[in-house]
Amino acid sequence: MAGKRDYYEVLDVSKDASEADIKKAFRKKAMQSHPDRNPDDPEAANKFKEASEAYEILTNPEKRSAYDRFGFSGVESSFSNVKPGDFSSVMDIFNTIFQNDFSGDDFFSSIFGGRRAQRSTGPQKGSDLLMNYEISFEDSIYGVKKIIDVPIKKSCSKCDGTGAEKGTSPEACPECNGMGAVMVNQRTAFGVFSSQQTCRRCRGSGEIISKPCRTCTGSGNSREDERIKLDVPSGVDSGFRLRVKGKGEKGRLGGPRGD
Repeated sequence: MAGKRDYYEVLDVSKDASEADIKKAFRKKAMQSHPDRNPDDPEAANKFKEASEAYEILTNPEKRSAYDRFGFSGVESSFSNVKPGDFSSVMDIFNTIFQNDFSGDDFFSSIFGGRRAQRSTGPQKGSDLLMNYEISFEDSIYGVKKIIDVPIKKSCSKCDGTGAEKGTSPEACPECNGMGAVMVNQRTAFGVFSSQQTCRRCRGSGEIISKPCRTCTGSGNSREDERIKLDVPSGVDSGFRLRVKGKGEKGRLGGPRGD
């Protein structure tokens, strides 16, 4: 067993650490060393396996006792046949570790930096618009009131914003079954991980339009100029920004307009 690090050292815990402390330490180490989070580190897979091995031993009372008494020789058979590609062994560890704290999906989501993508069903604020407008030097000194035309994206009057030809309606995307996301399998040193990605066919909307509106070509929107009043204060300098609330793009599902 030459060259192997002490299991307590691997997880950075004391020899009298509780199972809860070990579980917490392993979760931290697993997230830090996961191969998919460290694609440029050739040692990541070994570090991940090392942490998994330490956890498996130290959370099993019998194996931990044998390890404390005899060292690696007391538990040498536990991981003697585990290879980097033997994913089922590592998955067994994960299922045991997190069955009470949170689901496996939550754990792997935390490894990849966030929870699974979900379609938003509530009101969403519209996008903000940014426009550049030049005024004279005198206007910047004394201030000025201006009326400008801003191209605003509005619902297509022909299809009422559905994007579908009159008499038809959007359909649930067959690729993602209307969920807006699909599961993608990725092979790693420990086997196959499944992650959720935005559906390419419907681009996350969960819907497809078989017969797009000929007026808006399926976007559900049209561009119309809207006149907006600007009250530029006196003494402004180059690069000054003026925000006009509620005059940006329209919101979705009843959400407010952007600025």
